[in-house]
Amino acid sequence: HSFAASRAENEAVKLVNGGNYFSAIPFIKTALSRGKLSSNGERAFDTIITNAGTGQFEVLPIKILNRSKSSNAKYLIAKKYLRVNKARKALKYSTSINPNHPVYPFSMNLNSIAYSMLGKTKSSIQSFRDCEISSIRRLKKTKSKIERKQLLMNRDYCVMGEARALFAARKYDKANLRYLDIPKSSMVWPEVLFEEAWNSYYVKNYNRTLGKLVTYNAPVFD
Repeated sequence: HSFAASRAENEAVKLVNGGNYFSAIPFIKTALSRGKLSSNGERAFDTIITNAGTGQFEVLPIKILNRSKSSNAKYLIAKKYLRVNKARKALKYSTSINPNHPVYPFSMNLNSIAYSMLGKTKSSIQSFRDCEISSIRRLKKTKSKIERKQLLMNRDYCVMGEARALFAARKYDKANLRYLDIPKSSMVWPEVLFEEAWNSYYVKNYNRTLGKLVTYNAPVFD
């Protein structure tokens, strides 16, 4: 842990303690790129991602992210592997994330997608359910507006993911019920309409299919 890395880490910790999470990002990235983080640095890294999101760290290579023991780092590595269709490697990291960590609900979403890519439908459906439950559990604990927004989106995408998996398994009635569990106030809802229309088509409910598609003409979408 070089002097420059320690200095950058200390600056990041100070900024995080002062609630300046976005300002701390370049300093914690510098510290991580030059060596492993101390326990204080790891806590700061976690706090930054919880409050500012993962976007700024997704550009870091796996080699650098591996220097952190944080569940957030494991999640980012898993996400990188999933993007290049390496589902098994993604699961290796995402399944090792602490269930009590704030990133856990998001890792469950990632797990679900990885299982789906591997053709493990039952595991995918169960993981989507766990994703929804863990998102709701975390919502009750956090006061961060940014995290709450992310968790609500994650919950709805997991419900939609389960519905998609049920549709793929030709369990159309169960899929329909899960689609209905997504609130109309959700940002995910517009996507759901199109998928619901297909689901209704497969059960030969053509009036409902047309109704879902015509809904796109509703003023709310303006």
